[in-house]
Amino acid sequence: MFRHLAHLDINTSTMIVEAVLQALLARERTGKGQHIEIEMLAAALSLQTSRVAEYFTTNEQPKPMGSAVTTTVPHQAFLCEDKKYIAVGVVKEDQWPRFCRAVKLEELQNDPRFATNPQRVEHRTELIPLLEERFRTKPAAWWTIRLTKEQVPNSRIMDFEALRYHPQIVQNQFMVDLETPHWGTLSVDGLPWKFSKTPAGPIRPGGLKGEHTEEVLRELGIVERTSDQHSALSGQPNKAQ
Repeated sequence: MFRHLAHLDINTSTMIVEAVLQALLARERTGKGQHIEIEMLAAALSLQTSRVAEYFTTNEQPKPMGSAVTTTVPHQAFLCEDKKYIAVGVVKEDQWPRFCRAVKLEELQNDPRFATNPQRVEHRTELIPLLEERFRTKPAAWWTIRLTKEQVPNSRIMDFEALRYHPQIVQNQFMVDLETPHWGTLSVDGLPWKFSKTPAGPIRPGGLKGEHTEEVLRELGIVERTSDQHSALSGQPNKAQ
């Protein structure tokens, strides 16, 4: 089960951006603006499109399946000998015999229970324990080599320690070290996008509470800092406000 503190918040924000872009396009074509309404509940439902379709089709509530999916088998994460997980997805029929060779269970190819994906879905509870037992016999890296050689989709599930030093992460600066005046060197996540003509960033450290108030007030031409404004920084009312 995927659990993230702000998963629905982030998805809703993404949909807000998509809706605004579509509304701007409509305004460009028609010259008229419009009001947009977006609810978090609707954004949450949009993430469940395939599961909602299953419910409407079968009139049954889909059951939690951990990392597995309902439509293809095997298509989930397996625990390996080194206590690390590897995700494997057999999403095409021609991948099944290659998968069987990779895990050295060629006899499964001729088993009528597992001959096609619909049959593997039907007999999931019989097949998965066999595969779980097999994957526990070798480390994740070993399985990665075997599956990749047979062109079966797979990926080791990396923790943040592994991601931090992954060549793709390092090269694209998806995690960076940030020098801060108050807390020293901090490691933070980088920007997820890059623009060819308007570079994003740089990532800068945040300030302390009220640290830049005087600078902002001066830039806005409101007032110079006074003893009253000093009180304002600490949350007390003053005439300048």
